[in-house]
Amino acid sequence: MVCGTCGATIADKAIVCYRCGTATAIPTPPPKPVPPVTRPWLLIAILIVIAAVLGWLASAEPAGTVRQIIFALVGLVALLWGGHLAWHGRRAR
Repeated sequence: MVCGTCGATIADKAIVCYRCGTATAIPTPPPKPVPPVTRPWLLIAILIVIAAVLGWLASAEPAGTVRQIIFALVGLVALLWGGHLAWHGRRAR
């Protein structure tokens, strides 16, 4: 093998040129770590089930009661939180 910098003849398995010290191979950079993909699907499924149960409980109450309004708001918050997690999980890919 011939050194590309100084033209000296060097061994084929040499790492650097013995004359000028130039590396014989271009070093490869270490691979970038791949960030883990978060998939909150189980949490989203649980939140949807919670929202469904709260909706079912709210439907058993007379219309307009405080418990029905609270169940509906908690269910809505659970669904919005699940949608937020799903959106950010999709954008992370």
